[in-house]
Amino acid sequence: MKRLLLHSPFVLLCIFIAMAAAAQTTVTYRVNGRNGAIKGTEQDTIAKSDTQYKLITTSDLDTPNGPLHLFTQVYYSPDLSFQRYVGKASVGQDSQTLEAQRLEDNIVMTVRAGSQAPSRTVAAQAHPFLLDNAIVGHMQPLVDWLAKTPLAIGAAVPIQMLVPQRLATVSAEVRRVDTRDSGTLDGARVQLAEYTLQAGLLTEELWVDTQQNRLLRLFVPSQDFELIRDDFTFLPAPTAVNCVERDGSFPSAGLVIPGTICLPHDASATHKVPLVVLVAGSGPQNRDEEIGPNKPFFDIAEGLAANGIATLRFDKRTMAFPQWFTPQNTTVENEFVLDSVNALKFAATLPEVDPNQVFLLGHSLGGSLAPAIAERAGNVRGVVVLAGSIRPMDELIYRQTSEAMQRAGKTQAEIDSTVAQLKAAFASIRGGTAKDTDTLMGAVSGYWRDLLARDLAGDYRKLAVPVLVLQGGKDIQINRDDFDQILQVLNGKPKGTVESHYFPDLNHFFIPVVGTPTGAEYLQPGHVSQDVIKAIADWVHATDAAAPAPAASPK
Repeated sequence: MKRLLLHSPFVLLCIFIAMAAAAQTTVTYRVNGRNGAIKGTEQDTIAKSDTQYKLITTSDLDTPNGPLHLFTQVYYSPDLSFQRYVGKASVGQDSQTLEAQRLEDNIVMTVRAGSQAPSRTVAAQAHPFLLDNAIVGHMQPLVDWLAKTPLAIGAAVPIQMLVPQRLATVSAEVRRVDTRDSGTLDGARVQLAEYTLQAGLLTEELWVDTQQNRLLRLFVPSQDFELIRDDFTFLPAPTAVNCVERDGSFPSAGLVIPGTICLPHDASATHKVPLVVLVAGSGPQNRDEEIGPNKPFFDIAEGLAANGIATLRFDKRTMAFPQWFTPQNTTVENEFVLDSVNALKFAATLPEVDPNQVFLLGHSLGGSLAPAIAERAGNVRGVVVLAGSIRPMDELIYRQTSEAMQRAGKTQAEIDSTVAQLKAAFASIRGGTAKDTDTLMGAVSGYWRDLLARDLAGDYRKLAVPVLVLQGGKDIQINRDDFDQILQVLNGKPKGTVESHYFPDLNHFFIPVVGTPTGAEYLQPGHVSQDVIKAIADWVHATDAAAPAPAASPK
């Protein structure tokens, strides 16, 4: 599957990110113990093949007892079933060798120190992994295994931890923790998932890059012991000022989707407020719709709260649970519609929210799909569309690709050749000859078939609730023609049910742009225009005050 950059300035439909693992990967971690008592580095090398998963770790630490050198080799089968471990620890002239070998249903552990070699045989239970809280690399196989068994927020799975230095095993569990943390690795933004490992009295906290499954940090609270990957830095989470934020996770199709509720300070069970559910655009988006240093959905949530309007924003399951998707279940229905519908239904149950004043805001592809989501949910008071389009998605991609290549200085022959290849690929998808596992621009054929089969214009025509349509004039992904097409389709709606605003100086994320937009401004700090937030807030309150509009029946 090819990689497509999230929110690429060259194309709207940034669907999935899937990187082919290299045969061998080497990473370095910084080690910091309590009050600086332990310092050093660890280097891990993982080599994967069709027959073996091999992990080699080398640690050099300064400790109160002198320099400590650790060298370990761990072998797993390709399905991450433990096979063999050899480790050596040296402090000055003293050394110790640890061994563990799987023999059918048993694991034999041996500690060799001088002439002593005590041994113990234990039964291999489900999913044994190594536990040495001085070596972060031993957690990477566990993280890779969790990627094959994705956990819902708050869910836990039991495992067996091997502790060869004590000739012991420990029953443990790993739990997925909801987190909004993000950071940078080698200068690139990464979104994080957090896990806790509870092994007896020991608790370890793990932070993992959600897209490439890289272990970035291990922390042992009881020992104030941290191992953190080189060139990784946490980014401060945005601080809500205008609202009270709380967990907004909700169940959807067998998973618990992580989200955040942002409530005005005066919202209560006796002072119910309207709420807007925010649906992000294409690609593995987090709840803030983070792009570079910008968090458009956080800006909108904050701004609406200052105007007395609550919001619910959530991580798309392509972000929170990327391993959940297979070529067979990768559809627009699964990526967008199911979770958005359930988010709307969940929002209506909140004690501080007026269940008759729940609105839907969709951005980009989320805006294109917003009418279909609203019809399915049936409890939507109105729909806000930010930078949506009803143009057939393959036609939109041809235009975006051509314009992006023009900006990049490509020749017309190069542009024509690329567009011709895209047309041939989409023809095979539309014609049914593409295989389910075939990918185009990061998405499998089944996803494209679902998207291309949708009558976006027809969904807008059937929309039975008020709608607000907003567009930026410096949007290089969706242009004035797309905006006008939506308004033309909505032209026959009852008077007062359609409102629109065009903002000449705003980009695809409704952030002001000075000069000619190129997409590079996505990586420059900015905020959603207050004019946009005011337009949304004013429309919500006006619609709230009006007589209830008819809503489509849920399907």
